[in-house]
Amino acid sequence: MTQLNQPNPNDQSNKEVDLLEIMQYCFRAIKAFFIWLWDGLIACLIYLIRKFLWLALICLAGMALAVVLYTNAPKYYASSAIISSNSMESSIVISKLENINYLLNHKNYGELTALLGISESDAANIKSLTGYYGVMHRMGGSGMNNLPVHYIKEFDWQDTSLEISSNYFMVKALVYNEEVYPALSQGLLRYVGNNAFGLQANTLREEQIKSQIDNTKREIEAVQQAIQSYGLNNKPITIPMIGGEKQKSELVQMQEMLSRLYQHQQALERSNALFLAPATMLSDFSKTYRVANGLIKNYVAPALVASFVLGLAGLLLWDNRKKIGAAVCKKA
Repeated sequence: MTQLNQPNPNDQSNKEVDLLEIMQYCFRAIKAFFIWLWDGLIACLIYLIRKFLWLALICLAGMALAVVLYTNAPKYYASSAIISSNSMESSIVISKLENINYLLNHKNYGELTALLGISESDAANIKSLTGYYGVMHRMGGSGMNNLPVHYIKEFDWQDTSLEISSNYFMVKALVYNEEVYPALSQGLLRYVGNNAFGLQANTLREEQIKSQIDNTKREIEAVQQAIQSYGLNNKPITIPMIGGEKQKSELVQMQEMLSRLYQHQQALERSNALFLAPATMLSDFSKTYRVANGLIKNYVAPALVASFVLGLAGLLLWDNRKKIGAAVCKKA
């Protein structure tokens, strides 16, 4: 039994030979594949050179057709505006803009006239309206005014590195007549603020800001009285700062507090003056409009690609028509 269980050296040698043969077979298969691929590429290149004239004529015909279509197609222009929604979250306003696009797609210009307050002819010249979220980095925003870093159409709610601006958003408008933009700007501001919830929220916001301004004024008066009283008593009191910093007198601290209160009051008054309406146009539609459906990008380039692909397929079918016909007849 012991001799039967001992490993046979010949079996180990056969296994090594089999493994070597498998590796050689794989190498030959890979080499054959690359040779076949290279021969195929050379054959395709030779075929393209032989059919260059036909392909060039087909592509020229396709581009000529694209130019004809571009000439007869209506031009539309693209521009964008940045709006601050002072009464509602920007995400709510963007969802409301989808209603405008729905009416545009169904050519319901009468309802658009009622919502935007523009003429029916102006409404017919609007192709689409798209809202973009204003997003900021969660660590400190993009500057002292905490303005959005950029604007995106789709927001990934699982992305923890960005957050949506609560009031800033962008609207991109495609129109057939660039003269529509001024009326569209006023119509958007009217649409954002012309609802019961927005008006009520804006009224409440105004009352809160005015209340904050009044409270700040009272705090300023109290600090001013304290400074006057300190000047009369003239007590040299010093208060140690946290962390062992340089000590400041009580008078200096009160003066710094007064300065901060003045700055806070000015910020509140500026916000109340600039953002009094339910919506504010921060950046209006640009006067340098651009054609959105350009000749090269939207017509010539797609026509060139489509003509080349279809032309090449047509030439291959024509050159192999006999083989294809024979195969079809054989199956029939």
